Amino acid sequence: MSALSVLNYPVRRDVKSLTTVLGELESPSPVKATFVEDRYGTFVVVGDAVSSPSAGALTLAGRFIEGNMKPDRTLRLIAPVTEETADAAIPAASDTDTLRATVASIGHGDLVRAGLFVRTYGSFTITGHAVWSDVADAFLVGGWFISAEGAPSARLESIEVLATAAEHGGPVPAKITAALDDISATAL
Repeated sequence: MSALSVLNYPVRRDVKSLTTVLGELESPSPVKATFVEDRYGTFVVVGDAVSSPSAGALTLAGRFIEGNMKPDRTLRLIAPVTEETADAAIPAASDTDTLRATVASIGHGDLVRAGLFVRTYGSFTITGHAVWSDVADAFLVGGWFISAEGAPSARLESIEVLATAAEHGGPVPAKITAALDDISATAL
């Protein structure tokens, strides 16, 4: 089985099934969700889906998963995490030396599983490609910083390289070479 199999999702997006699952969630609910974005590629987030009082929508690790009970356009799969499916649970925290060594070994496109803690969102994991940002001098996975200027992110609790880009040989998102505002301005 390929390391990339953790990122598999159906070719056809099943909006009806996504809507059904979203309708059954109560805040907070542990879920596993797969997202697809041009900037970060495919990534999987495991954490608590919570209702955002200010936005009136369910979020997962700070990402909207729905709006007016319609699945976010980047959402491809979502399922409750049960004891049987807890294999994607948040890995144990790593010591600082291990975090530094692992972060130093990461290359653009490596498949990683990062455990993060953000007080507002709690603990969660993101599995996806490490994307290098020239703009931030950092690696990100699913939009979350895992390193900056060669050091582990303050929110990073654990990191595991599941396969290097050379090992998995799959498609990798492009490096980030411009800020989103710069891209928007040049598109006008």
